[in-house]
Parts: sequence; C-alpha cells; structure tokens
Amino acid sequence: MNAGSRHFYGILAIGLLFHITSSLYNFENTYDAYVHMFFAEHYASSWFDTWEYRWYTGFTVTSYPPLVHHIVALLSKWVGLKMGFLIWSWVVVAILIRGVYRFSQIFFSERIALYAALATVFSTAVCEALHIFGQLPSLTGTALLVNACSEIYLWLRRGGKLRFLSSISLIAMTSAAHHVSTIFGMVFFVFPVIGIALFDLAQMKKSAGQIIGIQDFIRELWTNLRRIVFFGFSAGGITLLVTFPYWIWSKSDPITQVPIPHGSRDNFLEVLSSGLVFFLIPWGIILLLLPFVLRRLTYKRHVFLGLSFVLLFILGTGGTTPIPRTILGENAFQILTLDRFTFWGSILVLPFVGLFLFELLEGRIKSFLEDRIGRMGHRLLAISFLISFMALAIVTSNLSAFKKLQPETIDIQPIVNFLHRDDHDKWRYLTLGFGDQMAWLSANTKALTVDGNYHSARRLTELTSRAVERLENAKYLGNSGLTSLQQFLTVPEKYHLKYIFSNDQFYDPLLHFAGWQKLQELENKIAIWERLDVPPLPQVLPRKDIPSYQRLMWGVLPLSTVLFVVFIHLILRQRGLSTKVEVDEGLQYKERSRGSAWWFHLIWAILVSSALVYIVNQNAQKTTSQASPSQTIKSFFHALDFKDFNLAYSYLDPTSRPSLEQYLLELSLDGGMLSSYVKLDSLSIQTLGENSQGIQTLVTATWTTSLSTFVTEHHCTVRKQRGKFYLMPESYPRRRPAETFGRDTEVTFVKQGRRSPLVGSTDKQDVLDRPDGWVSNSTLVRHKDSYAVLGEFFNIDVDPAFVTIEAILYDSLSNEIARYSAMDGMIHYLLPKESTPFLIDFSSEFERLAMSGQDTVTSQPSRFVLFVRTSVAGFSPYRSIGFQNLKTDSQESISGELYNYGTDAISIPQVLMAYQDDSNAVKWVSRNYLSSGVRPHRFQSFLLPLKPLDHVEILHAADDSQIFINGSSRSYYRSLTPELESTGPAIELDSNVQLRIYSNILTLQPYID
Repeated sequence: MNAGSRHFYGILAIGLLFHITSSLYNFENTYDAYVHMFFAEHYASSWFDTWEYRWYTGFTVTSYPPLVHHIVALLSKWVGLKMGFLIWSWVVVAILIRGVYRFSQIFFSERIALYAALATVFSTAVCEALHIFGQLPSLTGTALLVNACSEIYLWLRRGGKLRFLSSISLIAMTSAAHHVSTIFGMVFFVFPVIGIALFDLAQMKKSAGQIIGIQDFIRELWTNLRRIVFFGFSAGGITLLVTFPYWIWSKSDPITQVPIPHGSRDNFLEVLSSGLVFFLIPWGIILLLLPFVLRRLTYKRHVFLGLSFVLLFILGTGGTTPIPRTILGENAFQILTLDRFTFWGSILVLPFVGLFLFELLEGRIKSFLEDRIGRMGHRLLAISFLISFMALAIVTSNLSAFKKLQPETIDIQPIVNFLHRDDHDKWRYLTLGFGDQMAWLSANTKALTVDGNYHSARRLTELTSRAVERLENAKYLGNSGLTSLQQFLTVPEKYHLKYIFSNDQFYDPLLHFAGWQKLQELENKIAIWERLDVPPLPQVLPRKDIPSYQRLMWGVLPLSTVLFVVFIHLILRQRGLSTKVEVDEGLQYKERSRGSAWWFHLIWAILVSSALVYIVNQNAQKTTSQASPSQTIKSFFHALDFKDFNLAYSYLDPTSRPSLEQYLLELSLDGGMLSSYVKLDSLSIQTLGENSQGIQTLVTATWTTSLSTFVTEHHCTVRKQRGKFYLMPESYPRRRPAETFGRDTEVTFVKQGRRSPLVGSTDKQDVLDRPDGWVSNSTLVRHKDSYAVLGEFFNIDVDPAFVTIEAILYDSLSNEIARYSAMDGMIHYLLPKESTPFLIDFSSEFERLAMSGQDTVTSQPSRFVLFVRTSVAGFSPYRSIGFQNLKTDSQESISGELYNYGTDAISIPQVLMAYQDDSNAVKWVSRNYLSSGVRPHRFQSFLLPLKPLDHVEILHAADDSQIFINGSSRSYYRSLTPELESTGPAIELDSNVQLRIYSNILTLQPYID
C-alpha cells in the first residue's frame, strides 16, 4: 500500500467517524429519514407488492426508485429499520468520499485529490443533505454518479469492454437509487467529463507544448462520436430498464396537482431564512473561494466543468432571479426543489476546493503568505481556515441542537397499542402536529391514514387541489392547509376516518366544532379524538395492480445492479486493471502566471463575510432584539406566538411589571382562542407619538386559528431603560364572581358496552337505537357566488344525540353536483328536546371542485336532498350557559353578555345566530367566535354584526321526499313529532325577521392553567 492509499484510508476513517457520530444523535430529527424507513418497511413486509394501502387511499410504490429502500429493508431483517438506515448512510458517505477522490484525479494529481476527499468529509452541503434533510436516495445517487464519472473517463481514454460495463453498471445503480440524479447528472457531470476526456485525447496527439484548437477538439469528437452516442443510448436504455415500472407509472398516472411552495424557490433576498438554508449553508465556505474556483474553471481543459458549475450555481438561486424559471420553464420550476442544484454544484466543485487546500498548505498560496506575513502568520491563517471549515460542518450537522426542526420525540408505542386493540385499525386515522414522525408511526402499524409524506404519489383531489404537502402540518400552510384539513374533518365518513391523534392543541377548536369528541389522552400526552357514526373500512379495498412482469422487474433488477457492480469490479481487480485515474503529467493542472490577484480575493472574502454577518444579525434581531421600539414589540408578540411566556415577560418594563407569577395568572384569567389556540400571521406597528410615559404605538395583530382569523388592536407604550426598550405592562380587569362557592346539578350520561375481559377481539360497544330527530325546515340558498343548505333540527328523543347532516346538490337534470356536511354551522351534540340551526356551506367544496378541474362546477344547483344521521352520545354536553342583556343597534349589530353559571371553564364560546321568518323558517345562520373564554360564574360581553339578508336568495325548499332521517323519509317522523319550539332565545329584528341565538362551547383546558 503506497502513501496515497494510506492517506486516503485515513481520510475515509475520519469521515466515517465524524458522520457516524453526528448521525447517531441527529438522524431522528431529519426531514426524510422516516419516510425512507416507511418505504423500506413496505419492502421488508412484502417485497414484490407494489401497492401501499397505508397512506392516502393507497398509492403505488413504483413512484419512487427502490434501491435504497431495498437495501435498508434487507438490513432491517437483522438490525431493524433505524440501524439499517444508519448503516447504509455510513456506506454512502464512504462511497461519496471515494467517488470525489477518483473524480478529482481527472483534473489534478493524487495529492490534490486527497485534499478534495478531505473537503468532502466536512462539506456543509453533504452535512445538510444527510443530517438535516435525511436525503439518503439523493446522496446515494450522487455518490454513485461521481464514481461513474471516473470510470467513464477511463473508458474514453483507454477503452475496453470491462471499463464500459463498469461505467454503465454504475449508471444503472445510480438510476435504481435516484433517477433524477442520472437525468441531471448526465448533463452536469457526465457531459463535462466526456468533454475533458476528448480534450485530453486531442492533446495527447499534439507535440509537447502545442496548444489544441477548437478544430482539434471537433476532430476528436467526430472520431469518438459513435462511442459517445452508444454510451448515451446505453445509459438511457439501462435507466429505462432498471426503473421501467416507474416510467410506466409516470406516463399512465402523471402528477397533476397544485404546486406546493418550497423555500428553495423563494427570493433569497426577501426570505433570508430560505437563503440561509438552501443557499448559504450548502455552499458554506466555498462562497469565500469563488474567485479562486472561477479563475481555475476558465482554463481551456476545465471550461466544460465551468459551464456546468455556473449553470448549477444560477439554478440554485431559486426565485431570487428570473433566470432559473426561464431555463427550466414554469412547470419544472414549480415541481423541482431547486436546492438539489446547489447540492450538485457543491459536489462538482470539490476538486477545486481540494486544489485550494493544497495551495494553502503546500503550494503557491503558502509561499505567497510566508513571504508577506511570515511562517507563523501563514500557519495561524491556515489553521484558522481549517478550523472554520470544520466548525461550519459540525454546526450544520448538529443544527437541530440549536434550532428546533421537528416536534419533540413522540413515543409511538401507546398509539400503536391503541390501534391494534378492539379493532381500531378497521378505520383510518390522522395525525396532527407529529412532523415527519407520522411516517415512523405508519412504519410500525398496518393501520391506514388519509395523510402521507410523499406528495408526488397522492391522487386525492382534496389534497392535490391545494398547495398542501401534508395535513399533519396544516397550520403552517395558511388558509390552504386549514381548508384542506376541514374537508376531511367535515366528511370523515367518506374516508372512513374515525380517529385523530393530536400533538398540538392548536387544532382542538376545529376538531370540537367540527363534531369530534376528545376520547382520551395517552400516557405519551397524545390526545385521541373520535368521530362517532363513521362506517368501518370495507373488507376489500381498491388497488391498482400492475402486470406480474413489472412487479418482478421492480423487485429484482434494482438490487441486481449492486451485484453486477461488485462482480465487474472484482473482475477488474483480478485482471489487474486499476480503477485509479492517472492523468498524464502534461495534462495535469499547472498554475499559469496571470499577475497577482490576491487583493481581489481578499476584498471578495471581506464582502462575503460581511454579508453573512449581516444576514445572521438580521435573523437574530427579528426575534430577540430590543434595539428599537418596533423590534421590541415584534419580539414580544413573537414570544407570545410560541407560548414562551417567560421570554415575553422579559420584554416588560422591569420597574412597573408585576411578578412573573402574577403575570402568568393574569394571562390565564380570560383564556379563550387568543391566549391558547392561535398562530401569529402578521403584525402592523403604527407610532402615534411620544409623551412622558414613553413612545405610544398602535399595534394591529392578525392571528390565524384553526377556525377563523382574528384581528386585535393593542395600544402599547414603549420606554427605554439602560439602552434597551421595554413594553409597559397592560392592566387586566379583575372580575370577581358573585358567589364564593358554586354548585351545580346536572343529568349525566355514559355509554359503555358489555366488554369481556378476554384476550382477542371483543365488541367495543352494544348496538343502540338511533335517537329520533326532526328537521322542521330546510332550504337551498344562494349568497353572492356561493351556495348553502340551511334549516333547523330537533332531537325529539330522550337520549342525547350526536348529529351529522349532509346535503347533496343536484342540477335541473338530476345530475349530482356536490355533497358536503355541516361543520361548525351547527351544534353536533344535542340534549333531549334540544334544537340547533344548521348551515352547510358549499363554498370550500365548490372551490375544491373548481381547482381539481371538474366540469360539474359549471352547473347551477336547483334542488337538494338532505340526509340526517344520529347516534347516541355517551356524555352530557355542557349547557350551563346563558345570554343576558341582549340588545340590537339599528339593525346593524347585537350586543349582550354570555354568562357561565356552571362549574366548568369555557375555553372557546361560539355564538350561532339563526335568522327566521314569520313562519320560523331559517333564512340564514351566522357563525361567530368570541376571542376570550368565560370562567365559572363570570360573563363575557360581545358585540356582533347583524347579517343583511338582501343578498340571500332562496332557490329551493325541501319537502318530505327530500329529507331523510336515519334512512327514513321525514314523513315517517310526523306522527312522533310533538309541538316543538326552538330552544334559543329570540329577538325581534322587524315584523318579518326574528333572531334566535344559540351557544356552542368548548371546555377543554387551554395551554395556560
């Protein structure tokens, strides 16, 4: 073993030690690791089955190249999924280091290639791809691709069938791991290598010192054109062969969905966080070396690589300039994640980073620095550079320790146990607030979910019609995410969705008012929500089968490429054909004298460093700075947004703020939507002036909740103390209840089946009769450009009822247009003899149909059919609440007080207002949420606008034949219906319209207690 080999294996050991240590602590916090484990678990359970039931309503796994998943699946048989994933990631790191080492030898000497391999170990792009993104298939494809490049160069230079087979087998393995790496790699990696090989062949035919011209290059290209074309067709053919089922899938089932926003497409100058993650971090210290790199890429031999690098650099800038959009086209720009180009560019330039390290430590730069600052100065500068290089890699690999990238680790075993007992897995489930751990839950259970973590394979129009990646993180996707989530929560029976596992209380109001019941909280603090009256999954689920030969190809060919690569390299070694790239000395890099440009490099380094410091400082000031009144206010509301009340307290004026305990108590007095269930959307700050108290400002905050958007105004006073600005604390009203000790009597209900204490499946509950109900009236109305079905429902039974109301719209030709259910436009849980108005708003459903391109939205509804289902509710809804001091103001608003005379704290109160005509028929229903809660024996004042009914047009009133209650026509219940009266208090608006008011409340405990 020569010195070069020993040094290479030493670098390989350093790389493995560094990345093994980092991955053991960080891989569970990466974005995609669990996704790939989920795919691996699929193959481990059923190798040749190409249909996966567990995500969405089923999808085909041929939508993703399987090699990495196959390897992890095989390893999991012995070491488990997590360790299998880790072992293969370590192997890929070794393959990548080896590939860059061989790839660099195409350009430079072995000594420089060793430095390039060392640069690979501490590349921030590699660290980010592996330890933040968890993009193992992409890393695998790139690692194999750079290894293939050296083999392609050797084949073009030396020829030989074995060299060709070695090249093409590595291309096949790359395609089986990540087909996108092959497609773009042929453009950005392989073609430049072919150009360099042709240049070298032409140069070898010249005498020493002769310079080749373009005609010499063209002559060499013509001579080798047949070989190059043959290689191109072979690479394309082998790519098509090993992933043939994928191409069939992409042709027969193309991706047709609304583009999902991705930070790599942002304008990095406007969205600094995206620029940091998708541009600055992956390029890392290479940005400081750009003048050095670009200068070397202008050498005639390197010009092909230089063009490739410049193109990758530009494409990696995302939406900062219009150039990437112009090059790729609108469709490709919206589909691709552009950070992949930055990653490839950072790998492509590593040989020149190795050259810089060589020059800094052993070459011309070393001599230059020693002449000007002495040997000790050079050593200090070189050591500082190397430490910075390694420190950036360490920080990048451990970024999750500095910034939270995923929710806290969730113990999924209690959830798995719940799904596997009492046949709970006969229904679909949904997770909220799990992050990418939802894929790990799926990998450990056979239960099905309507969500998923591979959006390219989904086909549900509720998901593809909106810019939503996952339902699990809907709150971060604005109105599109929450609207898409509401589609599933409102009509869960359509998807057989019965259980929701929530790790985020933000969604509690939406779940409650959509008719979901909080079932229990598991020992891992995950709340289980249940929807009653959802039918179980059918025994046989639909699936899309592919021909047997395609399943066989998918299960055999990708993994066989690994065996073929190993076999070819064993033969190469047996025949003494080295895989080492040895470039003739006359072709190797030699520094040309172009005059000293050290000053330009120094200025560039200063500019880049200053820009980095500015960006980091700007990001830090957004959340922590108290350097100005506006920054202090932003920091205060940011802390409230993330429920960091201790941090928010620190921004209050130390001389006038209460104690921390008093501050937290005052925050908890009202509770409600704004204190517990909101996400800050935007903040507007207006300076009003300055007085003796401080700077007076008016702050307008827009808060997003899972139900609606709230806008609040705050008069804030900011005062400067000891060089920092502080907020003057607000005063809170301290209402005392009328009674010291409250008492309440109530009738309670419990529904429990006759469960048997036996191992195995038992009936969860007894079958109970459905409570009787009555729909007094129901009409189809048009309001502006939207349609709605509304009316009034009565529970005429002696049992409490859970009620679901669904309407189907038809056009004049009796063609179904749309169907939807009432969400928060009614009270879903009714006590005996209690009534509720209901509103089924079709606006979001029509929006979904329009975005999915369905032609039915062009039809105008002319009639409808109403279906009501009831089931016995196993608990007693909280009804110890009433209205007092109701008043109307000039037909424009209504004011009053909501009084809680019971013993439970109301977290979120909803006020439903039903407008009725003189025959008590409902003409409209308004939904209103109060921002603050109501504690026991206290009241909450409200002022709500009245709805003008001028634009509400009645299109159709349903009769008995169009209203069905529990499967029977409404006429069946006429004999059972006593004299009924609405339960809400009424206020006369005019001679033709009266207003009935109903309360619907949430009594769950908020964040602050």
